[in-house]
Amino acid sequence: MSKIMPIDEFKDALSKKALSRRDVVRTLAGVGVATVTTPLLNNQAMSDEDWLYLFTWNGYELPELHPAFTEKYGREPDVSFYADNDEALEKIRAGFDADIVCPSGSTVIRWIHAGLIQPIDVSRLSHWPDMFSQLQNIRGTVDDDGNHYYTPWSWGNSSIVFRTDLAPEYVGQENHSWKILWDPKYANRVAMRDNWAGTTIPAGLIAGVADPFAMTDDEIAQVRTLLQEQRDLNRFYWSSEVDAQSALASGEIVAMYAWNSAYATLKSEGVPVEYMVPKEGLLTWVDGHVLTNRYVGTEEQRYDYIDATLAPEVGVFMIEEYAYGAANTKSYDMADPGIIATLGLEDPEAILSGSLWFQTVPPEIQRKLVNLHDEVLAGM
Repeated sequence: MSKIMPIDEFKDALSKKALSRRDVVRTLAGVGVATVTTPLLNNQAMSDEDWLYLFTWNGYELPELHPAFTEKYGREPDVSFYADNDEALEKIRAGFDADIVCPSGSTVIRWIHAGLIQPIDVSRLSHWPDMFSQLQNIRGTVDDDGNHYYTPWSWGNSSIVFRTDLAPEYVGQENHSWKILWDPKYANRVAMRDNWAGTTIPAGLIAGVADPFAMTDDEIAQVRTLLQEQRDLNRFYWSSEVDAQSALASGEIVAMYAWNSAYATLKSEGVPVEYMVPKEGLLTWVDGHVLTNRYVGTEEQRYDYIDATLAPEVGVFMIEEYAYGAANTKSYDMADPGIIATLGLEDPEAILSGSLWFQTVPPEIQRKLVNLHDEVLAGM
């Protein structure tokens, strides 16, 4: 288990921007803090009148991620942070005032249905034509009239990273499969994520269900059987990706559910690993911006900020510093070729075209999947 950072050390690291958003979530969860708000993370008690206010993930507020905005206005937006998508939605729903929020693409439809956001006039965004078309038109972010409610920004995958020297039969994309986590040959040497979506969705893909984000009761029963089988092969369910990475690096495990950043870190450390594009489906997430119906700043500031985040040099920072994919097609020719190769982003359009995008799971189905995950981990 990860050591929980003392709160003074945490504040110091945060002030130096030395923490990723996942570090923040893990540390706060460890001390029982569910909501990150202005008193801890922002020196201003409240936003100035008519000045842009962001509500976002920690790490997404850095000046390097909107340089044109800072250059034009000579100051940074005011900002508060949230720990997860549900918290962001519920705080805005409860009346929290912010101009721009940065939810994951799979949740945007919930914001639309809640009446919390407004369409974005993409003709006012100079970099919009350079965005990947697959990201411009994610399901649930564009209405029937063609109005866009979302500007994609960064993206990444949820898949498997594995040791090529320890599981050579899975090397090569033609051999990539979620089934490595169910392979009896590697009993007690694989690790799943301790999260309902991190277990039930891959199991749904293995089961070949029609839609893993809208499973029927019969399909959920199949998933239960598969997860019970996998539990007996699983060494541990990880909540800290860093701990799981260490286990993979040492050879304690040969494969793990992981994000791109884990692959990039292990590769940079010289660990012989490969990141899968599973034949059953490569799960892909995207983060981006929405415009709320509540104005704190001005409309000009809103559009200037969003356009600044979509600039190609911002995408380069996202790729090189965060190991995430960028939404701007031009960023890939500008980024370090070695990093592009390490991340396996030589052909981002092919990755996006072959991706299975995370979707919002209907609440009644999500409750069943959450209960299923908890019951399987409890040995039921």
